[in-house]
Amino acid sequence: MVTAQPVTPTTSASQPSASVGSRLVTVHPEELAAQEVAEGAQSLRVQVVRREGKYPLVRREEVLERGAAGVRVVTVREMVADHLLVSLAQGQSAQAVATAIGGEVRRVMPGGRLALIAFPYQAHTDYSLYRGRLAAQPGVAVAEPDYLVSSIGTPDDSGFANLWGMNNTGQTGGTPDADIDAPEAWNISTGSKAVLVGIIDTGIDRNHVDLAANMWSNPGETGLDAQGNPKATNGIDDDGNGYIDDWRGWDFVNEDNDPTDDHYHGTHCAGTIGGVGGNGQGVAGVCWNVSMVGLKFLSSTGSGAISDAVEAQLYANSIGCDLTSNSWGGGGFSQAMKDAIDAASAQGRLFVAAAGNAASNNDTVANYPSNYDSPNVIAVAATTHLDGLASFSNYGATTVHLGAPGETI
Repeated sequence: MVTAQPVTPTTSASQPSASVGSRLVTVHPEELAAQEVAEGAQSLRVQVVRREGKYPLVRREEVLERGAAGVRVVTVREMVADHLLVSLAQGQSAQAVATAIGGEVRRVMPGGRLALIAFPYQAHTDYSLYRGRLAAQPGVAVAEPDYLVSSIGTPDDSGFANLWGMNNTGQTGGTPDADIDAPEAWNISTGSKAVLVGIIDTGIDRNHVDLAANMWSNPGETGLDAQGNPKATNGIDDDGNGYIDDWRGWDFVNEDNDPTDDHYHGTHCAGTIGGVGGNGQGVAGVCWNVSMVGLKFLSSTGSGAISDAVEAQLYANSIGCDLTSNSWGGGGFSQAMKDAIDAASAQGRLFVAAAGNAASNNDTVANYPSNYDSPNVIAVAATTHLDGLASFSNYGATTVHLGAPGETI
């Protein structure tokens, strides 16, 4: 592991602003006051801070623009400050690449084609320096930011009578029938255990009364091994997929086999998707019968790294998930994430993503992961019990595909 140096302010005397375009310059926060941004121009404000979490050194980039009303923040992106997500050519050694730039390998994902390569942080300008060095190395296809993202949405553990999104009778003061017609659909089918949904989120409480019956178990890591020991706890990668004892999915945050939810968001999403119906308690999900697997990449704070989301999607592809639920967002375009989504598309799998909660037009300002231009991506906006767009929901005539109940559900 690379030991990061203390984060200290960088002054213009020691680190001058670097021009990256005629209207976009990079400066440290101490160098940029609001009045220094010319009208109509944009500037990139960079901050590096320490936070609790898996990767504590965080780089925050804010694009600022001055208009008639003053300076506004156009976009905000956060990423790990002292490593990059690197896509490698077949057979290329991550260690060789790291050694060549004076860095170290932080992680290599199963398959060996994706790696996190860390570098010694000294100043915020090191980020661009090492990214350039990595991109120039033989056998490196892409060296990109490991963006930080977070969950989208809030929970509401009401009973079915209040679930207007399933069956809106006006019980919450909304418009009757402004819903998904769930009871009508249930008269045709209540789902199938043959459908496997990967919940890429904060994990799942697999023991929840409304979820336990619909939780997936890995057939390659259940039962007994040749020595008569339970495969789920024998400390062996029985199915050879690179994950030891992953009988219930995987926790990509803590890198272990326990994707239990320590937040709430993933469990709430799982309940909406596959809460058991007809059991006389709790809530009912859209699919009363379904198989769900927890793919935890968001921590107890509801935040995580795009590299872990990439690995979660690749894992979902490997176990045959028919679709993944992605109610999270943030950061920017990631080629590694796009490649993982495209791999799912090649298998005929769907990638369902929240359109975002910034009340923004995704046609103008891209929201990821919902904005990936892949044929299997379904971007979903949030609607209200009045059958309108939720005030917080993102939208987009070409980048958002449909709306679904998303306010007080």
